[in-house]
Order: sequence, then C-alpha cells, then structure tokens
Amino acid sequence: MAMTPPRIGIAGTAAPRFAERLQQAAQQHDAQLRAHALQPGDSPAAFAHVLLIAGDDDAVWRTALSAGSTPWSVVHGDDDAAIEAAVNALTPLLLQRAPSHGLLSRLQQRDAAQPAWRWVCEKCDSPECEHAMLKR
Repeated sequence: MAMTPPRIGIAGTAAPRFAERLQQAAQQHDAQLRAHALQPGDSPAAFAHVLLIAGDDDAVWRTALSAGSTPWSVVHGDDDAAIEAAVNALTPLLLQRAPSHGLLSRLQQRDAAQPAWRWVCEKCDSPECEHAMLKR
C-alpha cells in the first residue's frame, strides 16, 4: 500500500513559484511530496512541514508558524541553492516515507557507509596533536 505523499506548505511572497520548482525537483529525484503555496489566513496545521521563503513579509509568517505545532524551516532565495536547502530541510520527513529505491535511499546508504567522524583538536586541527594526547 502506497503512502500518501506529505503535504508541504510554502509560505512567503515567492511561494507560488517556489512550490512549483520544488515539486519539479522532487519529481526529478523520485521523491514523493505535494507542495502548496500558502495564502495569508491558511492554516499551517494541514501540512507535514512548512517552508518559509525569507522576505519582507516573513515576520507575520514567523509569528503564525511559531504559534503552531507544524514543523517549519526558513529558506533564503528562490534559486537552485534554495531548492537544495529546502530538500535538505525536508530530507528527514521524506526518508520516513521514501521507497527502498531512488535518490533519497541511495543518499542514506552512502551516508551510512561513510567512516565515523574523527575528532580533531579545536586548537590546531590535528588529530595527532599534543593537546589530544594530554587528554587521554
């Protein structure tokens, strides 16, 4: 049984254009979502996540989103970097609902295969420094 794609609300002046671009990007990468441009007065509670496009009108949106319980993220701009930032913000939600194939599962497998992060000294950026040895 297929899961219903999550509804993603897009708030801000550039919301209609951004919602369209995000929907296209999701389709290109086999990610299932439904992006909707929010209008003033719309309830964010109807969405799994809201992306706020930072701009002149975002103070009103920030107040409304902060008062609710819907997860939300701020994205700056409406270029390709902003689409990438939006996908990064939505990745945890999309991974929960991702099929076992496609871009998101390949990225998750790649990340899981990476070696564990190795601590480096905050004073000299060397993992073999005397500061690290003195703490052992």
